[in-house]
Amino acid sequence: MKRKSTIKSLLALALAVVLVFSTNITPASAAKKKAKATNAVKSVKVVSPAGTKKIATVARGKSIKLTVTVKAKKKAFKKVTYKSSNAKVATVSKKGIVKGKKVGTTTIKVVSVKNKKKTASIKVKVVKNAVKKVTLNKKNLDLAVGASEKLSAKVNAPKKAYKAVKWTSSNEKVVKVSNKGVVSAVGEGTAKVTVTALDGSKKKATCIVAVWNGIKDVQLNNPRNNYYVDSYKVVLDTPIALTKDSFVVKSKVRAEGTYNRELEVEKVFTNDNLNYTIFTKNSVEMGEFVQVSVPSLKGKNAVELQALADGYEYRQLVSGVVGDEINTGVGFKNLVGYETVSVASGNLPAGLAIEKYTNNIKGKVAAVAENQVVNFTGTDELGRTASSKVNFLIGDKNKVVAENKTIGDQANALIYPHEYIGSYINVEGGSGEYRATLLDTYNDLFYLDSESTDENGNKYTTTSSRVYVNGRSGKVEAGTYTLRVQFTDTKDPSLTAIGTLTVVVTPAVSVTTVLYNYDSSTDELMFYNHDLNQTFSAVSADETTDYEKKILTSKVCLPAGNYSVYIESYGEQITLAKYVNLGADTVLSYTAPTRATITGTLKDRSGAVLNKRAYVRIYKADKTDEPIGYDYVSSYDDGKYEFKCVPNGTYVIKAFDYESDKELATSATITVTGANIVVDFPNLPIDNEPSYN
Repeated sequence: MKRKSTIKSLLALALAVVLVFSTNITPASAAKKKAKATNAVKSVKVVSPAGTKKIATVARGKSIKLTVTVKAKKKAFKKVTYKSSNAKVATVSKKGIVKGKKVGTTTIKVVSVKNKKKTASIKVKVVKNAVKKVTLNKKNLDLAVGASEKLSAKVNAPKKAYKAVKWTSSNEKVVKVSNKGVVSAVGEGTAKVTVTALDGSKKKATCIVAVWNGIKDVQLNNPRNNYYVDSYKVVLDTPIALTKDSFVVKSKVRAEGTYNRELEVEKVFTNDNLNYTIFTKNSVEMGEFVQVSVPSLKGKNAVELQALADGYEYRQLVSGVVGDEINTGVGFKNLVGYETVSVASGNLPAGLAIEKYTNNIKGKVAAVAENQVVNFTGTDELGRTASSKVNFLIGDKNKVVAENKTIGDQANALIYPHEYIGSYINVEGGSGEYRATLLDTYNDLFYLDSESTDENGNKYTTTSSRVYVNGRSGKVEAGTYTLRVQFTDTKDPSLTAIGTLTVVVTPAVSVTTVLYNYDSSTDELMFYNHDLNQTFSAVSADETTDYEKKILTSKVCLPAGNYSVYIESYGEQITLAKYVNLGADTVLSYTAPTRATITGTLKDRSGAVLNKRAYVRIYKADKTDEPIGYDYVSSYDDGKYEFKCVPNGTYVIKAFDYESDKELATSATITVTGANIVVDFPNLPIDNEPSYN
């Protein structure tokens, strides 16, 4: 009995110990778990379908869904419960769907399941009437990449309805839409823009938006304000590879007319497939209308513009002697249609006036005018203005007058170093027969046409009206040159006059180009200035050619800027450098590609090698009325012809009789891919010259 009692006592003691330890540990463990629960959920937020935090609006009998955001460590901790403060006004489901019961307001409370201290509330307003219908002003919309357009939504609803709407895009990589309905095209493709009523009525409308790459802008490429335009700058919405055949250019004269004239697109430049410069073989006149299109583009693929450019000072000379009848128009640059003419400054010589109905300078000149300048203003039909500077040079039998003029100072007619320089200087009065001497030669840099040397070693020329002043090719550097020409009446040497030609030569960069594999008979080295839309030939007085090694060394002076360098050969442009910036004196080196040689033999109707003179022409296969090269054949050539360095492409060769220019034969289409080709003409309808051996 005593042993059993002892065992019971030990068991009771052990149980007491366990209870003591359990009592000491449990509170700490519970606190730790509670702390974890508290830290697991950081915040709870709730917003309405309209995105507002304070209030959500729903129509009676309709439902809306609240958007709840729980910031928690684990997904499992994001569960919440919902409760309405007045279920008679609106109820809320376990998924946050609020249904309007009757007009009034209630509050929906959102509580975290994991941490009940984390809550959020939103007021819900129930309105009496629901939206009946939502419509858009467009069901379909086409936009170019980068473009935007505002859609207008019309909400049809009774009074006291909630008319707020929400805009969404089905693909924001194609279009984005603002909360005001502004649709912005982002990338090519199709997306659905939806506008939805937010009162729970689920009324909505959609617009299918197609976004395509298109033409963003077209401008005249006419930086020098020329009257005739043959180049255009085209900017696309996004880069795409195009060729000259991708573009269509048309023109018309009248705004209300039809584009009946299509211009041939001759060449295209681009460096990034986004910005294109296109050139047409034919030009349009100032005031005409142009349409540039890229039919393959699905977006905006055509742009219209009018060929307009700023007018610049037009200079003209009116010359004669006292008593002459003058009837001449006043010229202006780049004005469109008829213009009004007014004197801006200066006075007309005595006896002259502007005729009212013709705007001509008209009358019998009554007094000497020695470089009497009158400035005119012209205003065209569009209200645009331009200026004209008219220099009157009027002599008489007792007075010789000579012209003063300046060249090279206007932006569209600049002169660069080493270029050819030449201009006339006019003279009037006296007997009409003069001896002219250039007083300023700048160490023989300048001279007069048709100069002779008298017994004293003086150079001179004779004239009855004007002389031509030249600059030595490849010698004249940048600077301003004042060239005086003295005119002496040959019948009365006491009558003299001095005319002055001022030559402005604009500084430029010196460009030396070494071109290997050059063929002097076919290749012309060219530089195209993108900034000026001006092409410069590298042919100059400073060039040298090693014919044996086929090396051209050319030195030219070019205005600083961005250039494309190419060879002009058989009507093709062979690019050597797509874009190169020339901002300082430069040495360039290129190797022309190896191209094919087309040779052949001409034979008469009997099959004998032709021993009389003939010639052959080569044409592009699609332009057989425009020869791009020719070669003569004679008895010294054994009837053979040769076209060297022919670029890849398709061609046709025609043979002609030299004496009659009669076409004798046409080859089949020749496809050149780099290899040499032989094209014979074995049976021409022509007889050889008889042999007298």
